[in-house]
Amino acid sequence: MTELEPELEPELEPELEPELEPELEPELEPEPQAMQAGKLLSELRQAIAGALETPGSAELNLFYERLEGLISGQPLALQLQLAGTILLQLCELYAARFDLSISNWESQHQPLEPVVSLESCVDLFVQSLSLNLSELFEPEIPVQYPAHRQPASGSTAMEVDRATLLLLADQMAEPVCEADLNRELSEQIQRLAHDENVEQWSARIRSCLLAPSQASSQASHQFGYRLLDIQQQLQMPLIELWLGLLLGSYSLEQRGDFYDGDAIWVETVM
Repeated sequence: MTELEPELEPELEPELEPELEPELEPELEPEPQAMQAGKLLSELRQAIAGALETPGSAELNLFYERLEGLISGQPLALQLQLAGTILLQLCELYAARFDLSISNWESQHQPLEPVVSLESCVDLFVQSLSLNLSELFEPEIPVQYPAHRQPASGSTAMEVDRATLLLLADQMAEPVCEADLNRELSEQIQRLAHDENVEQWSARIRSCLLAPSQASSQASHQFGYRLLDIQQQLQMPLIELWLGLLLGSYSLEQRGDFYDGDAIWVETVM
């Protein structure tokens, strides 16, 4: 008997694994139209706010172009809302530019001094100042007055009874002639004199004018005597001669300019 060869089992082909289909990436949904408009609106508003800091260099046409691109293709209600918001901000930009132009014009044609507030700078200023100028002044020269004053007519201090005082008051109420006033003024001046011997000076002047030499030349001095001639003859200081004439009842006349020394004449002895 022949041995039967074992039957070979047919080899099974490997089963192919099912190919996995590639996963499809989820498609991105387009952003809603309102969200895109809000983003563009925010960018435009930020740009206008930055332009408000320098309104003089802002390009307004650019903002209008961006506004047109923003509202194009939008619903009518959204267009009105976006345009109103941007136009309000643009009006503020126009106002800022107008204020800047007015300020530049005023500073050019109506210049004003700068106004500075000094409230915070009080410590920088001197509130008070004291200077010692004593070294710049000369020391005061003491005036030596006479120890004993001797008025020409004696002291005016005396006891007056009531009747005399009333009589004096009545006399003061009556009109006083010019001669009495001159006499009283002369007496007051004499009382104020210190140690000057006015009576002696006046007597010397009188004796000089009444001397025989002066009487012989009276024809040449029929209109008076020149003050400087009397001063040369007596060899007196001019101040003594002047006081002696004023307080000695002499008549003086100014016959020339005020500053002319030759213009003073002694007319007569009163």
